[in-house]
Amino acid sequence: MWLLATAAAVLLALLYGWHTVPKPPVYDAYGYRMIAQDILERGVLTKYLHSELRTYGYPAFLSGVIRLSQALHLPERWVGFAAQLGLHLATAACLWLALRRAGARHWVALAAYAGIVAHPFALLYPGYFLTESLSLSLGTLLLAAGIATWGRPLPAWFWAAGGLVCGALVMVRPANVFLLPMWGLITGLALWRRQWIALVALVCILIPWWPQWQNNRVFHGRSTPLVASELGPLMRMMGVMFLKYTTSIAPGTDPRVKYENPFLVDIEAGVSDPLAWYIAHPTEGLKTWGSHVFNLLDQDLPLPYVEDLAPWYSPYVVAANWAMVALGLGTLAAAWRKRSAATAAERWAVFLVGALILGHLGVHSLSSVESRYGVAMLVPLYGLGTVGIVSLYRDGRRSERILAVALLLLAAGGGLTLSTWMRRQAPAIQAAMVERNPQLDGIVERLTSHRPIDTLCHSPWSTWHRSAAGVGADEEAILVSDGKQVSLIEHDISLEPNRAYTVAFEVRGEKGSTEELSVDLYAGPDYDHPDQNGVIRTHTGAYQPVSFTWNSGPDAPPTARLRFASLARRPLRVRNVQITGVPEAWAGWTLDNVRKGVAQEAVLCTPGVGVSVLSQPVALEKNTAYLVSFEVRGPVGKAQALSVDLYALPGYDQSEQNRLLPTYSGQFEAKEFLINAGPHAPPRAELRFATLSQKPIQVRRVQFRKADSPR
Repeated sequence: MWLLATAAAVLLALLYGWHTVPKPPVYDAYGYRMIAQDILERGVLTKYLHSELRTYGYPAFLSGVIRLSQALHLPERWVGFAAQLGLHLATAACLWLALRRAGARHWVALAAYAGIVAHPFALLYPGYFLTESLSLSLGTLLLAAGIATWGRPLPAWFWAAGGLVCGALVMVRPANVFLLPMWGLITGLALWRRQWIALVALVCILIPWWPQWQNNRVFHGRSTPLVASELGPLMRMMGVMFLKYTTSIAPGTDPRVKYENPFLVDIEAGVSDPLAWYIAHPTEGLKTWGSHVFNLLDQDLPLPYVEDLAPWYSPYVVAANWAMVALGLGTLAAAWRKRSAATAAERWAVFLVGALILGHLGVHSLSSVESRYGVAMLVPLYGLGTVGIVSLYRDGRRSERILAVALLLLAAGGGLTLSTWMRRQAPAIQAAMVERNPQLDGIVERLTSHRPIDTLCHSPWSTWHRSAAGVGADEEAILVSDGKQVSLIEHDISLEPNRAYTVAFEVRGEKGSTEELSVDLYAGPDYDHPDQNGVIRTHTGAYQPVSFTWNSGPDAPPTARLRFASLARRPLRVRNVQITGVPEAWAGWTLDNVRKGVAQEAVLCTPGVGVSVLSQPVALEKNTAYLVSFEVRGPVGKAQALSVDLYALPGYDQSEQNRLLPTYSGQFEAKEFLINAGPHAPPRAELRFATLSQKPIQVRRVQFRKADSPR
């Protein structure tokens, strides 16, 4: 079994690596590679790239990988893959040895080794320049060290090594601070047994921390062994706004795929004080927290960089993962309940795994999570699950096996159902799911039919693009950044060359703050001029009116974007945006459940009652073809169809004079419909755009003319 599990692990890792290693690093992986190069050239005790945001541990490891690859004349990605895979195999073997040394039964140690070494998600990461693989290996090593402390006293070098590993874990990934209480408990129990040499373990934790503390003190003016930037409040704030996120590298998609929080209320309180938000809204807070816990364990999109937002294998992976999670938790509960059936060493190992899981939840469950964040919990749970399978095979009664199968089916089905609901909260994933299987839309809709109607249907921000920006309870846009990703709201507007446009709005920032808010017109690198840009840098704590007037210039494109952008760490609030200079577009039209957007586009959207209708009287001739042209934009996979027809009472309402637009691309698209008035056409009728959509559909630049007339 030992050889089979090791061979399976190597084979699976090679299959993953063959797919991932040849691809260039992106996003966080690219950032770590750049930091590693900077450390390689300048050293650790310098103000290396992003030193205020990244601890030195993993980039220092990568710098060693780069140096080794240069010495061996081998590709650094394959050297990194081999190093990280080798560490994974070695630390899993250390765990097996620790269990045997402490007194665990042979088959228990072997089953735990097999579940950890061949863990399908842990084996994903050796091929990436990300902290996960090294962090998981060091975490397994620390767990092995903790288990090995059960039994006879250990020498000083062991405690020193354990302390160094614990300290290094925090430097590799600061979120690993949750392991400190566990290691402190292990050391405390040794001291309680009068093993005073264990004090070395506490001292040695500090050694890996010293370079980071020194850099923060010298270069960033902060005395801390963690990152110098205050990321905790931002992570908690994002945890209120989003249930989960993932990073897409699929062509044509936004890389930031966010699972929106359907339980979000009182966004202003959530932004300003996330912890107080959970207390003030206990029901919504508990649902949000529970969603984070679920998403830590769920693996709907296990790859850290997603190439397909609706992969065919996702349901099978989700169901199998939840079955193993149920087995692991069931084994943990059974080992605690039936203590006489396990050795003292096995109970100690189960206790440490339970402490690890609780600590992990304590750090991550208030943040917006990624699938990879939860792998540190899944690794020991899979080890326990494998022990449970072998135990049922060896010693389980028939009734216990039947109960276990029922538990697995229930966990797999329930986990898949809830995971599908979670994916429904990410518009990009929902659109990909429906595109791959249109029949799924009705199934998923029934699962989420309890969701309230979109309260942003008639909001002034419903048609704006938003990135890392929210909408407050008073319908103000809230811009706040993590210092790296720009917080942005933007809107498409029509431009004419050499025309003056005035943008007026109100903005509020914290009193005395100098956070910058940039406002500009933008249409790619060729239309990004200082003449169409304004900046606000001072704030009084109250809303202040601001206006900028720009001339569009001779090179103005037909369409550009009005952008509000900021890297502000503290919230900036924007409201009452108006643009003057945009030509009036809807004179003579009737707007029923329709409003005008900031750029004079018509916004069709119904709050669940009635129909949203945009209509205008037109003259008709019998048996004459007419061309209706317009531009339209709607959210991908979320808005209902838009109907375009000719209509008059009584009796002029036939399908021959009706056209239907069923789907949208998310961007403005030019559309044309040819409609023959027919033999029964009245002299005058109404050209109508109508929808029952509860998501906003934007229409602009409508023209109606005879099909044979010149354009």
